[in-house]
Amino acid sequence: MSKVRQVVLAIGGLDPSGGAGLLLDAAAIRAAGAYPAAVATALTVQSAVRFEEAQAVRPALVRRSLALVLEDLPVRGVKLGALINAQVVEAVAEALGSSRCPSTVVLDPVLKSTTGRTLLDEAGQRLLKEKLLPLATIVTPNRSELEQLTSRSVHDVESAADAAGVLLSFGCQAVLVKGGHFEGEVAADLLVHRSGFHAFEGPRHKVGEVRGTGCALASAIAAYLVQGIGLEAAVQRAKDLVANGLTNAFSFGRGASVLGLH
Repeated sequence: MSKVRQVVLAIGGLDPSGGAGLLLDAAAIRAAGAYPAAVATALTVQSAVRFEEAQAVRPALVRRSLALVLEDLPVRGVKLGALINAQVVEAVAEALGSSRCPSTVVLDPVLKSTTGRTLLDEAGQRLLKEKLLPLATIVTPNRSELEQLTSRSVHDVESAADAAGVLLSFGCQAVLVKGGHFEGEVAADLLVHRSGFHAFEGPRHKVGEVRGTGCALASAIAAYLVQGIGLEAAVQRAKDLVANGLTNAFSFGRGASVLGLH
């Protein structure tokens, strides 16, 4: 008899090239041993080479999609990615604030694309802090996202921990500051929670530009958490999965490579 998989609902943008967004979320959730469901908040016009446009899905459609998925499937966890604007954030917050909201919520605060295109407007960022951060089990910002959300300068582990404390004050349970944008031969991700912090250190993977690492990391964390794995262990296993994906990254031609998840 096949093993029953726990369900993780990914909410975010659709990248038609599959290198990031919902398609990669689904791949990471499956690779981490859970079953993916997905609701799109935005349709994008992009490839591994360039990003041209992001069009928000109508908030009413997002609401209806979330309501039906949460009604039909035994969703144990949610992974949040690109939310585009305040109206979509409001729709998502309403759905997750209902009695059907899963206890595990992993928030990857996608504010800009790698090419610098805005993926969450200023009003949306304010609502995210007000209505989604209090629901989050863990938030996974990179350096620039952490600076933008907290208005703090982040340049090392100490300043990252201070800024993470600001996010904790909005009500989330933990913050994982991704260290890929810091300098040095050692990459350190910092997990900060109310009882302390833990640094995950490891060598940098010199494999060139690979898309979607943040999407995959947050999705894998959600998948491991819903399987009953503790927070620190879930983060470590997700990091190992992404590291393996980097080792096995591949390219179809022009542009950045794609994570090789399995």
